[in-house]
Amino acid sequence: MSSTIAQPTRNLAPQPSRYPDKAGVAARARCRGQPWPALPSAHPGQEPAPAQAGDERFHRTLTAEVIGRRAFADLAECQQRFDAWRVVYNTQRPHETLALATPVSRDRPSHRSFPGKIEPFDYGPEAIVRRVDGDGWLSFRNRPLKVGRAFSYRRVALRATELDGCFDVLFCAHQVGALDLRQAAP
Repeated sequence: MSSTIAQPTRNLAPQPSRYPDKAGVAARARCRGQPWPALPSAHPGQEPAPAQAGDERFHRTLTAEVIGRRAFADLAECQQRFDAWRVVYNTQRPHETLALATPVSRDRPSHRSFPGKIEPFDYGPEAIVRRVDGDGWLSFRNRPLKVGRAFSYRRVALRATELDGCFDVLFCAHQVGALDLRQAAP
C-alpha cells in the first residue's frame, strides 16, 4: 500500500524589503489573500536610524490602521482604503512629532515658484551627452556603463579628464561616476 506524504505549504508572500513601496507590496499581498507578517526594520535586532525610524513608524501605523489582517478583494478596494486613511492621517489624526498637530495645519505654500517645464541642463560644448536607458545603462565608444536606474531616461555628460582615456560622468553639475577606457572592457 502506498502512502502519500503531504508537502509542507510555502508562504509565497513577497519578502519584506527596504524599498519605499514595501507597504504597497504588503497591500498587494493582502489583496491576494496571502498572510503578511508585521513589517520589520531593515536590520533585525538593531534600532533603526533616526531618518529610518520615521519611516518605520509610518509603516507600522499604516499596517495597524489600514492593512492589519484584512484580505481585500482587489487593488481597487485597497486603494479606496488607502485614500480614505490618507485624509484622516493628514487632516484629523494628531502627530506626536508635530506637538499633536495635524500635518495639514503645518502645510504652507512654497514661496518659490516651480516652472511648468524644466529646461534641459546645458553641459557645454566640451561635454559628450548621452541618454541613459531604462535600466540605467549608457553606451560610450562601444562600452556599456552602468550609471544607475536613478538616471533612467535622463541626459548625462561625459567630460574628458587630464588622463588620456578617462572621463567623468556628470548629471547636471554633479559627478556621478567615472569611466576609464584604459581598462579592459567587461
